[in-house]
This record gives sequence, structure tokens and C-alpha cells, in this order.
Amino acid sequence: MKRVVFFAGLLAMVLLFSCKDKDEKGFTLTGKIDGLVAGKKVALIALDFDLKRQTLDTAYQTTSTDGGFEIKGVAPDSLMAYRVVFEGEKNQRYPMVFLENKKIEMTGYLDKLRDVVITGSPMNDEFYRLFQPFIQADRRFAEANRALQSVDRLDTTRLQAAMDSLRSVMDDMERIIIDVPKNNSSSIYSPFIILVTTRSQRKGFLDIYKGFTPEVQQSFYGKILFSRLPKDLVGTEVLDVSLRDRSGAPVSIRSSLGEYTLMLFWSSSDKPCQTEIAHLKTLYEQYHDKGLNIYAISVDEDSLTWAKTLDDLKLPWINVRDSVNENSTVAYYEVEYIPHILMIDKGGKITEVTPDDEKIDSVLKAYFEQKQ
Repeated sequence: MKRVVFFAGLLAMVLLFSCKDKDEKGFTLTGKIDGLVAGKKVALIALDFDLKRQTLDTAYQTTSTDGGFEIKGVAPDSLMAYRVVFEGEKNQRYPMVFLENKKIEMTGYLDKLRDVVITGSPMNDEFYRLFQPFIQADRRFAEANRALQSVDRLDTTRLQAAMDSLRSVMDDMERIIIDVPKNNSSSIYSPFIILVTTRSQRKGFLDIYKGFTPEVQQSFYGKILFSRLPKDLVGTEVLDVSLRDRSGAPVSIRSSLGEYTLMLFWSSSDKPCQTEIAHLKTLYEQYHDKGLNIYAISVDEDSLTWAKTLDDLKLPWINVRDSVNENSTVAYYEVEYIPHILMIDKGGKITEVTPDDEKIDSVLKAYFEQKQ
């Protein structure tokens, strides 16, 4: 067995989604901000929840005039979050706005950036429709916390009442954090809301993720959320990516699905992998005509070594190769040791993770016998 090694806030997080609208040539974000002086940088910072890489997107920045700014550009195709930052205003909650290829206007005061008003973005309106419960709960929390801080610590009766009030608000916030994404399983904002309002590593959010539509699961923030969840892959949609085969042609996992599909992570130099491959060959010969496919992902660094092994072992199924880094399928599926197998049904859902040979045999036998 070979070990695979790779290197890899709440409302205060100010974000800006972007989504390309093909009917528009680009976006214009105009700001009318009282107190903003000329010569200050105003910019959008791409946010992908990688804290190591909070870099300025130089494509989306400008220099302010007295009381205003204007940023123009074309929104990228994929849903992407940005923070709108103002030079010298590090201690404020930045305004939240959803960028799309339209004329968007932001008005407000420099010393109250969290309260600016955004118009011209239907995406912004839709997000705030979903996010209102969080905003209201945040205000109730602030009020309850101020009330608690104002109580004389010697007045035990009032102190207990204030603590109970604050605890009730916190319980309400916990309920909202669960209910909003759970009740909006087809909304592209739901995984994003989880990411910015709570610790997504909690186990309860895996069940919510499983209830998302495939489109939401495969969205930009759906994938980020999944990467942060405790991994119980069973019941989740297989990641739809394309990896290159020996000829260099891209082959997608989705296009390779059969009645049942085994996704194998392996390496040419690993002897246990070769033992597993011998077993899979037997299964492939037995069930391929009935609909069994195998999508084998090699983690070999050397393409020539991989190609030679394909010839030597005469592997009859789909063979692709992936690099081992933080953006690879290896990282996505947290593959630590190889061989590593995922079993996938014809609908693209994962049914088993790292099953032993006996389990693979029994699942395939039961499935294909009942298909006869």
C-alpha cells in the first residue's frame, strides 16, 4: 500500500458574487459614498476561502474621486465571490454586493459601509431575501449582548435573565443556520451561506449537502463546502471532472458511467495496486458486457512509466492520469493510500468508499443478478 502525499466569518465577511450574463457586455459598479476622498484605492478581492491567497484582483480596481468610484469589467463565467475593499478602512464590515454584468450602484457613508444600499442587481436582491434571517438574528445577538454587558454582575436575577436571553438568541441562530440552506436545496447561495456563517466541518452539514441538487453540489461554492465537510461520500454525487487519457484527450467521469462504475486510484510502482488490478480484471471480464465500467486514475508522475505499465498490464478500461496537488481529484476525495476505490451507481452517486474485495464482489453480484 502506498501513501499518497500532496501539499496543500460570519457577517463580517464582505462578499461579492459574480456571474456572467451573456446578454450584457459587462458590469459597471458605481459607488456614491459620502466621506470618500479622492485618490484612495477601491478594489475587489477574490475570495475562494483559501486564507493563504487573499490577493487583489488588479482587473477590478480603481482610484476614487471625491465621494465616489467606478469599477468596470466583465464578470467571469463561474460564480465567484469578492470583497469590496476601501483603502484605509480595515476595521469596518465591507458592503456586500453581488456582481453581475449589469449597471449596479452602491450608496452610503464611508463610516457605515455595512449599511450601504445596493441597487441594480437581481442577484443581490435574491441573496438578501435568503440572508435576511441571518441579518435579523445578528442584530438580536448584538442587542442581547449589549444588554448582558450593561447588567450589574451583583444583580444575579437580572444577570441570569440577560444570559438566558442571549442563549435563546444563539439557539435561534443555530436553527436558522440549519434551516435556511436545508429549505433552499436548489439555491446556488446555500453552500455559500454555510461557508460564511458557521463552521462547515460540523457533521450535520453533510446531510444538508447531500440534499442539495446536483447543480448546487457541483457549483463553485458547493465544491468548496464539500472539501471542508467531514467525508462521508456515500450518497453524494461524483465530481464531474475531465482527466486526460494516454493520447491527451479529456475523458469525463460522467461520460464514463456505466450501470455500475468503479473509480480506481492507483500507481504503476505500487505492488498492492497491481494485485488489486488483477482482481478487477476478473470482475471486468465478468460484468463489463452487463454494464460495469472502470475509470482508473493513475497518480504516476512520469507519463512514460504510466504508458509502459498500461502496455505491460493490458488494462482494458478507461485509463487517465491526474497530478497530486491540492486541486486534484486525489485531494478532493482525500485519497491517502492506494489502491483506493469508489463504487458509483448509474446515476452518478457514490455507494461505497474503499470497499474490500469481498464487498466489491458481493455488491456487483447482487446488482447484476437482479438486473437479469
